[in-house]
Amino acid sequence: MGDNNAVYVGGVWFAVNGWLTWALGELDGIVPHARDYAFDELVRNSLATHANVYPSHWDGVISVDDVCRSWYSTHPEQCGNGLSTAYDTQIMHQPAWSLFDVIKLAGVDPTRDGYRVVPHLPMSTFSLRLPEIGVAQSPGVLRGYVRPEQAAVLRMRVAAPPGADVHRLTAFADGRQVPAAVEGGLLAFNLPSTAGQPADWAVAAPGASVPGGGASGRCASRRDFRIRLGPRRRRLRRAAVYVNGRRVRVIRGRRLRAPVDLRGLLQGIVHVRILEVTRNGRRVTRRRTYHTCIPRLPRRRRRR
Repeated sequence: MGDNNAVYVGGVWFAVNGWLTWALGELDGIVPHARDYAFDELVRNSLATHANVYPSHWDGVISVDDVCRSWYSTHPEQCGNGLSTAYDTQIMHQPAWSLFDVIKLAGVDPTRDGYRVVPHLPMSTFSLRLPEIGVAQSPGVLRGYVRPEQAAVLRMRVAAPPGADVHRLTAFADGRQVPAAVEGGLLAFNLPSTAGQPADWAVAAPGASVPGGGASGRCASRRDFRIRLGPRRRRLRRAAVYVNGRRVRVIRGRRLRAPVDLRGLLQGIVHVRILEVTRNGRRVTRRRTYHTCIPRLPRRRRRR
């Protein structure tokens, strides 16, 4: 079969496999199991899969060109040009295409006046959270948020959740029920938004759990905040923060902070673990617990 990299030996060429993944998702309803094929294509072509298959070969994971060799080549673990002094950067084909395909399979498409959201993922429940946009699906509910660059009234056109009738859906904007109409098989409604601020939206079938309580009365958290790391008198060298076991990025400034995004979570307990290393090398572990969807008690009045 030769060893001419992915182009000739059936390996991975991200500039081609990328739009192939997107195209497979678009064939949903035309080709049987198209969503399963699309998701499989996405996962198999990820560098995480490459690292799992070849755990002792990191050349091609930390530095990668736009191709990886096929399983049947002489050196199937090789990706791209390999580590060398010929270039000192990373070609972003694979990371960029993976991110693009995830957004496409989650169904997010910008339009002239808003967004069209038609997921192409095979699972009935999923969640995708990015700084500027997010979408999640649960039984009877499809919801998400956008963080626009400027204030506008966005026109949302959203598909019905699996098994739901689009004509019986209810639309919500920032937790409030809003008028909606069926356009081209999708539920269309307006979403007012503020520049730089997240605008939440949702469509829900009758009796489903929706953000802000909705028709079912069940709660979904809308809390999104940042926590400060380390006391003021203790300067930190570095810190790591885990929210329910998932690491979140630490924001640097005059004082380290970390985002805690609880939006969309139902009533429950969220555990936050904070690992800090001070300037003198001391290691400190702190833990915090947050309860979602618990009404705040009224403050007691001070006695005069």
